Amino acid sequence: MPSPDGADDTPIRQFLQLTASGAMNDRMSEVPVLEADSDLDSVLSVLRAGNHVWIVEDKKGMRLLGVIELVEVLRYFLPPEDLGVSFPSLDITMRSFHRRTKPAARDIMDDAVSCDPGMQLREVIKRMVRLKVRRIAVTGEGGQLMGEITQKGLIQQFYLYYRYR
Repeated sequence: MPSPDGADDTPIRQFLQLTASGAMNDRMSEVPVLEADSDLDSVLSVLRAGNHVWIVEDKKGMRLLGVIELVEVLRYFLPPEDLGVSFPSLDITMRSFHRRTKPAARDIMDDAVSCDPGMQLREVIKRMVRLKVRRIAVTGEGGQLMGEITQKGLIQQFYLYYRYR
């Protein structure tokens, strides 16, 4: 409800005006990250504990290259004919799974959805909903991974914001 001076001071409106940097998880020890050359064993090990892993060029520079989602890895368990699609790169990766060769993280990653740290949460959430993603990377200049915003994290933060305002 707008205040007498015309400003909208409802908790949700205030929350949506926060920036990505204020809402992201920037505790990088909690953010799953692997280098692009990491092997399949490393990828599967990280995914055993979580739903995704960000793929970076190297951990020193942290330039984001992509993401591997747990649900997307499951498609590689099936032979291509079960999916009813045939993309050359997908077939190659699937064949490597089925022939027991081990692709690198870069071979199975997808493009990551990202935002800059100054983007308002309203825009971050719109992007997440429009692109149907559960998480978004927060990247700085040069594409450096700074943190992540997840659906669950947004719910937790809004709960605290709403409850204690």
